[in-house]
Amino acid sequence: MTNLAIECSGTAGSVALFDGGTPIAYADLDPSLGSVRTIAGSIKAILRGHGVPKFVSVTNGPGSFTGLRVGLTTAKMLGLAWGIPIVPVDTLQAISLRAFGAVPRDRAGDPFVAVINAFRGQVFASVVEFDESGSMTVLAESCVLDAAAWGVNPLGNLALGNLGPGNLGLEQLLVSKSGRVWVTGPGLKNFPLSVARPECSVVDESIWSPTAAEVAALGRVGFEAGTATTADQLEPNYIRASAAEEKRRQVPG
Repeated sequence: MTNLAIECSGTAGSVALFDGGTPIAYADLDPSLGSVRTIAGSIKAILRGHGVPKFVSVTNGPGSFTGLRVGLTTAKMLGLAWGIPIVPVDTLQAISLRAFGAVPRDRAGDPFVAVINAFRGQVFASVVEFDESGSMTVLAESCVLDAAAWGVNPLGNLALGNLGPGNLGLEQLLVSKSGRVWVTGPGLKNFPLSVARPECSVVDESIWSPTAAEVAALGRVGFEAGTATTADQLEPNYIRASAAEEKRRQVPG
């Protein structure tokens, strides 16, 4: 079951071809050229000799508007041309999965907070956890937060889903679960934790950004769970409108 994975949530990205959980080919997109100029040739190269994949996995947000549009448009075109389904993958979940793969195995059950710079003094953030098998549970969906407030308390402003007992707050719930919270994501470059928090461990900067490998893994899970969609139904998850779109909405008439 071959899976073409596309990760273009940032300024460049990567593409990969997997057969189930086995990597077949992988290519980083040249950041000096950008994904617009490199994605088509890179996909052609990794698919050479392997035929049409069973489905496409692609990050659908949050992230760079330009990057996401490149990845999603490419996925749509391939889905239409090949008549295959597409699995959208949350960028922050892909970031957390990469971090989980790098921490000690006895940390299963620890929450992972992922963050991306949303600009305009804001960040995108979410919280997930993994069991020993690597299966992921979303504790707080991807959302947009004030960056300064997030830096002081990366847990306090996140909206908890339906997993909390009673009215236990997210911060108390996460710390009570394991006593350790892992923080990751490229948003830390612009908005590092501004207050030392003993329960928070920041993962190594070399693994802050997602890759097509994590997109492929989450895409396979989504495909097996029935979350695939068609090319014409694939939608981005920008979470927040761009500055240009917000400005246009403010113009009378």
